[in-house]
Amino acid sequence: MAKTTLRQIEERLRGMFTPGEQRKLVFWYDESASFENEVNQLDLPGVTVYRMEPRTQFATKWMLEIDHPDESFLIYAPFAKPPLEENHLADMLCYSQEYSTDKATMIAQDFDLDERTRLFVQEHINFFAAQDRTKRFYDLGTPAYTEETFALAMMAVLCKCPPKPEELVRHVLRGALDAGNESLQLFEKFGLATDFLLVCKRLFGYNPAGKNLKDLVTCLFATYAAHAMDIDAPDEWLDRSLPQEGEVLNFLDSMMNYLPDQPYFERFSATAAQELNVMQVLGQLQHTNPDLLLDCTVFAAAETQISSWIMNRLMEENTSATLKGYSIRQICEERSKTYFGAKDAQKELYCLLANACTVLEAVHFVPADGVDALAAQYSGSAWQADTAYRKFYLSYGKVIRTQEIEKLQALVEKVYTSCFLDPLAVRWCQSLSHDLTTFQTERQTHFYSKNVSGTRERVVVFISDAMRYEVAQQLFETLAMDAKCTAKLTPAVSTVPSYTQLGMAALLPHVSLELQPDSTVTILGKKTVGTAARESILQAAEKNSSCIQFDQMQNMRRDELRSYFSGKTLVYVYHNQIDARGDKASTENEVFAACEEAVDEIFALIKRLTVSANTIHYIITADHGFLYKRDKLQESDKIGGIPGAGRRFALSAQAVQADGVASLPLAAVTNAEDARNVYFPLGSDLFKAAGSGLNYVHGGSSPQELII
Repeated sequence: MAKTTLRQIEERLRGMFTPGEQRKLVFWYDESASFENEVNQLDLPGVTVYRMEPRTQFATKWMLEIDHPDESFLIYAPFAKPPLEENHLADMLCYSQEYSTDKATMIAQDFDLDERTRLFVQEHINFFAAQDRTKRFYDLGTPAYTEETFALAMMAVLCKCPPKPEELVRHVLRGALDAGNESLQLFEKFGLATDFLLVCKRLFGYNPAGKNLKDLVTCLFATYAAHAMDIDAPDEWLDRSLPQEGEVLNFLDSMMNYLPDQPYFERFSATAAQELNVMQVLGQLQHTNPDLLLDCTVFAAAETQISSWIMNRLMEENTSATLKGYSIRQICEERSKTYFGAKDAQKELYCLLANACTVLEAVHFVPADGVDALAAQYSGSAWQADTAYRKFYLSYGKVIRTQEIEKLQALVEKVYTSCFLDPLAVRWCQSLSHDLTTFQTERQTHFYSKNVSGTRERVVVFISDAMRYEVAQQLFETLAMDAKCTAKLTPAVSTVPSYTQLGMAALLPHVSLELQPDSTVTILGKKTVGTAARESILQAAEKNSSCIQFDQMQNMRRDELRSYFSGKTLVYVYHNQIDARGDKASTENEVFAACEEAVDEIFALIKRLTVSANTIHYIITADHGFLYKRDKLQESDKIGGIPGAGRRFALSAQAVQADGVASLPLAAVTNAEDARNVYFPLGSDLFKAAGSGLNYVHGGSSPQELII
């Protein structure tokens, strides 16, 4: 026998021999002779251990009564207790005590069990045949056991889980949901299968006709869904509702929130959905009472039906539709936080639908009058349509493109172009032609004198090529969420034409800009193309300044950064994530992803410079913005007959007459003598020009290209 068991026996025997009391006799009949080799190891102060052999009863009685009448003895007999008629020591047993090593008796004594529980132990004594199971059971402690809790503890030992009903059920369900479940097989082996069902009944009120775990799971999910939606159970669920709703909710909620259990939760949900015909039931609700769908969170089918309801409303252009008072965008936001709604594919679909809704709301868009009013309108809220269009296509590239989604994409494209982009661009171009010399919104050409010149602390200026205003809005929101950052965002109007060399030159210190015939730009005759040329012009105005490419700075180590910034009061950092991708035909469809990366890159470098370069003042701007439409223009949407035209502008000293074309005097833009005019399409159309790339363009005069 194990030493731990021998010590337990020793402790019980010591309790039977009270120190200081008169002589006492304890008889121990060990029928299996399990302890015959260990009995002499017992340490019983004041007690003599006497081994009685078979057929020595008279000699034993003589020794106890005649030879040692005043001493206490433990009489150990490695054989069964003789029948009464053959037991010559029977009279002595009347005034002595008897000790038994029967396992059921020992366990009953150890845990102070009542008679009913002791009988239960006797019926399941084979459970204690293995020493490791016995040890694990004893390691649970010695609570006040009843038959129910004793059975629960035995099952917990078999499953190696805490002896709590919900933990036991959770563990069992992690196995197969049929007869192959290993835990159920163990329960059957040790006669505990019925006791497990009783645990389920007490915990959830589950009272099955058979021993079916799939049925239990189905009942749990049916009860949760019906309670959450506050409806009478559908006919398919009538016999599946459980009375202990609170326990059911707590059980499934804990599974949803406990990461290791989530794969099982999803499997159970799919099983229950099939058994309960959930897709059909929720599909009926979508048409009869769709509000109730918002309360269902335990079936993926609920997300499918809610998405379908939203899709139908959007295709009807009913962007004001609500469920339980929640707008479509609010529904998408809230459902993206639910268990199945937060899954990558579904969350991306909700993002697509929410942004489609924002774009489709532009059907009611009415542009303001005048450059300043339009700039205020765009920087106030109209930019959201461009962001929604951009985010829509980011999601569109990630979701499964069903026929319904493709129809929605066509509608989004139509509304964005015809109801927002073109009306805004036309009104803007007309206003710019009228207000060119009088509008008050900040001009890009005034950037250096208004924002940089005369600052007393070190300033780092990030110039992100083609970061239009709505992308800057995202960067602004990212910065503003940092508790250590104070950020503000103001709009400015870039140059026309809106292309890199002119926009970059406009951000340098200057009085006027000279636009050369080859489209390069000079300041006082000095070239502005390239980092070195721009640094030369910048240092002429501020000697402790420099220019550097973003990638070069990003790759610097901490010591290199500190050395580079030492003694400098002004640094221009040129970032080229967006334009580098958009300007190439092979990557122009990645430009929206590049916008996201640009925001992340700049934010990360700002945080790094703040720590590593002891710099806290940053200005972020751009040379120009851009236009991007996913659907390529048809040939009929291109304006021909414009000499020397690029995609979005043309420069000419000769008058150009064409429908849908506006113009500005170049001298009013550069503040230099120049007889040429810059010509550009009024809307989002393109000039017919050689070269590739039709989706991503800039150079024209739309707010998306000019407002930075």
